[in-house]
Parts: sequence; C-alpha cells; structure tokens
Amino acid sequence: EWLIYEVEAQFAKWPSPRLKTAKEHWELLVKRGRFVFRDQSYWMYMMIEIVVGSGVAQLLKSERFKKNRFCWNKAIGGATYVVDLQTSRLSKKTERSFTFNLGIFHSFVWTTCWGKAAPKFVREVDCFPRKRLGTPTASHVGERWWNVTEASNFDLIAEEIVDLLISSGLPFLHEMSSLDKINECFQQRKDALNPLEKIYLAIIKDELGEIEQSEALLLDAETNYWKPRVEFVRQSLKMNTHARQQHKTGSL
Repeated sequence: EWLIYEVEAQFAKWPSPRLKTAKEHWELLVKRGRFVFRDQSYWMYMMIEIVVGSGVAQLLKSERFKKNRFCWNKAIGGATYVVDLQTSRLSKKTERSFTFNLGIFHSFVWTTCWGKAAPKFVREVDCFPRKRLGTPTASHVGERWWNVTEASNFDLIAEEIVDLLISSGLPFLHEMSSLDKINECFQQRKDALNPLEKIYLAIIKDELGEIEQSEALLLDAETNYWKPRVEFVRQSLKMNTHARQQHKTGSL
C-alpha cells in the first residue's frame, strides 16, 4: 500500500510537459531509480493502479467522490455511490486484466439486515444493486474487462473508461439511488437474485409499504444457510414497523 501512495506522490512531484503519455512519465521515474520491481508483474500492476486510476480519479473527484485507495464513495441523501477497480486473479505476469464495479448503498438496508452501523467507507460488494461497468458487445454481455500489456495504449484505455463512466456508469448510480427505481428495476427479475439480494430487496419493499411482497421475498431467500439471517431481518422489520406506528401516533 505504501508503494501506491509513494508512486502517486512522485507523479505529483515530477510534472513533465514534454512527456506525451503516462507510460513515458512512468518510465522516466523508473530510469531515475525511483522504483525497482522484482519482476514484470509488479510493473503491470502498478501501471493499472496509477495510469488508469489517475484518469478515473480526475473524473470522480470532479463529481465529488471521496477516494480510499482504488475505491470511491459519494454520499448523497440516504445513499452512497460506490465505484471500485478490480483486477483479475487469473492475470499473467506480462498481462493484467481489470474492470470497474459500481454499486448503490443504502445504510438502512445494511443496518436492518446486519444489525450494525454502516461502514465508514463502503465497498462495492456490500451494495445493492451492483453491476460491472460496460456495454453489451458480442464478447462482453453487460460488462467490460480490459487487458493491459507492455504494448497497450494506457491513455486510450483510461479515456475509454472515463467515457463509459460518463455515458452509463454515473447515470446508473444516479438512477438507482431511488428506492422506487430499484423496486421497479427488479419487479420482473426477482428470480435472478441470489438469497442476500432478495433479502435486501425485501427490506426496500417493506420501506415502500409493500409488506406482502417483502415477506414473499424473505420466504424465497429462506434456504438453510440464510434462514437465521432471514429471521433476524423479520424481527428487525417488525421493530421498524412498530417504531413508525408509534411515530405516527405521536404526531397526531
């Protein structure tokens, strides 16, 4: 982790207008002895982390996202937008594959499900809904992975990622910040959800007043493994309902 921050600091310290690409800038830093790597895989990993990350970071910073390594959060209303970079575990020493994940986090969904406060910085894996960045093509259905080698044009890759974030990634996050939109989106796709996603959707439906549909989803999610969690959520929802009724009574 210290190496990532050190590389970012060196990029900030050594602006070189005559260098046309981020890769040329990087090579100059290595030539000056700033960084030495044990093997080729370190080179490829850091090129993804810095070149692609810095390009995306500029866009997300302008959108007021906060950054923690290569995950970005933006709190807006009761929701948190999440964008993070994921590298493939199957990458080779001379080639790295990576993608970007997107997610929406509603703290009340998390608290109702897990009985604890929301994390200070949200990971995409804790979101609902969540998706990978990209557009459907013949070889990529609804997501996009990038392969990086020594011969790759890193600036072009960064530009493509930024364009995808602007055209589809950020609009997805904006749209899914609405509970009604999430409910509408999964109205005909409930069977495609895994048990935890059904639990999250059930909590949202309960919040929207769809009590019967919420319970139906909890029943669907009540497999052997998830049965204790489903029962915990049922009790949490009952307490939430009781609290709402008391609040209404007190307001009269």
